[in-house]
Amino acid sequence: MPRCFDQDNNRNCCGQNKRPPCCSLIVGPMGPTGPTGPAGMNGQMGPTGPAGMNGQMGPTGATGPAGEIGPTGATGPAGEIGPTGATGPAGEIGPTGATGPAGEIGPTGATGPAGEIGPTGATGPAGEVGPTGATGPAGEVGPAGATGPAGEIGPTGATGPAGEIGPTGATGPAGEVGPTGATGPAGEIGPTGATGPTGEIGPTGATGPAGEVGPTGATGPAGVVTPAAAVDDATVDTIVTQFNALLANLRAAGLLEG
Repeated sequence: MPRCFDQDNNRNCCGQNKRPPCCSLIVGPMGPTGPTGPAGMNGQMGPTGPAGMNGQMGPTGATGPAGEIGPTGATGPAGEIGPTGATGPAGEIGPTGATGPAGEIGPTGATGPAGEIGPTGATGPAGEVGPTGATGPAGEVGPAGATGPAGEIGPTGATGPAGEIGPTGATGPAGEVGPTGATGPAGEIGPTGATGPTGEIGPTGATGPAGEVGPTGATGPAGVVTPAAAVDDATVDTIVTQFNALLANLRAAGLLEG
């Protein structure tokens, strides 16, 4: 983390009239944590400076060996829970002192400028985990103390790089298809809607090709022709009489309708 990191605004303050040593990206080992000093008055919040460039991420140190886990002791019997006592007054916070009555909360002062963050010290190796002792009997629950004021929320740390996405697991076998449920009763048929208007008649399509001529049927038997009675040849004087006689014979033979 740059040495000129603004923890109130969660951003780098390099470029705001800071000299190069202030913007160094070299991270040294973290020193021991000093005692917490008294809280000063909050100074006025300054304007937000431009965001500086993110420093390079240093290499991750090697993880020390984990100590052996000792055997878990037997759990003792739980004691009876006593009645909850009345909440007593909160006292001043002293070094490991008794809790006295809480003093009045003064007005909140203006936020002062954030101090520079010291270098992070190297993490020491983890010690071996000793064996877990036997659990003693639970003591009686004492009265609940007063809730202290909530501390200020610290600045949000930088987001680390996202890890690689692991391979997708194999798809499990599909479950068996359950039996088909019974078909429900058919609903009532609704009323028939009104008949819409008849559409316009489309154009007549092209005439299709003529079909093949079927085979000629068998010739039926020859009909029997009944000859009409003979009529004498007519003369100039008998032409009308003989013509009428011919017509009568044809009708009688069924060759001419009457």
